[in-house]
Amino acid sequence: MNMKIYLVGAHSTGKTTIANHIARRYGFNKINETARQVLREWGTTLEEVRSDLERVKKFQKEVLKKQVEAERKTKEPYISDRGIDILAYCAMYTDIQSDILESDLLEEHIKRHHKKDTTVVFVRPIEDLIKEDEVRTELSTKNIYQIDGMIKYILESYDIDYVSLESKHLNERIRTMETLISHQLS
Repeated sequence: MNMKIYLVGAHSTGKTTIANHIARRYGFNKINETARQVLREWGTTLEEVRSDLERVKKFQKEVLKKQVEAERKTKEPYISDRGIDILAYCAMYTDIQSDILESDLLEEHIKRHHKKDTTVVFVRPIEDLIKEDEVRTELSTKNIYQIDGMIKYILESYDIDYVSLESKHLNERIRTMETLISHQLS
């Protein structure tokens, strides 16, 4: 079965929870958020990385590189709890947009978002659901909505078709995902 699902959206919107459920329920391979992977490999925290502009530039480039590597080696079907939203974080925290935009890695990543066997799900923030995770210990609702707006702009700018997931309730979000998958499978 050839199917790729990208859950895109700001941090703390429930992408990982949804991805874990879908991976278990349907036997999808899961691409974990590569930012967490890079932080573990570097033995640091997001706050420490963001306190040094040169380090955060290197971090964002490494996150994109790890994401593309994971996409290349992960057997389909897969679900990823990160996608084109990597660009929003580059825009928010670095000044390397021109480097990233001209990158062959980004071009490859964007092409995957356009394939017929790909579904992009834009997981929207719901204020009641926003909570800290092991990576981001200080949350700003304003920051989350800024990232959300950037992601919408990026999706529209690259003409990426997406389904918006806005329900406040996890069971409704899961049901929507299951409906999308069953339509893809039929």
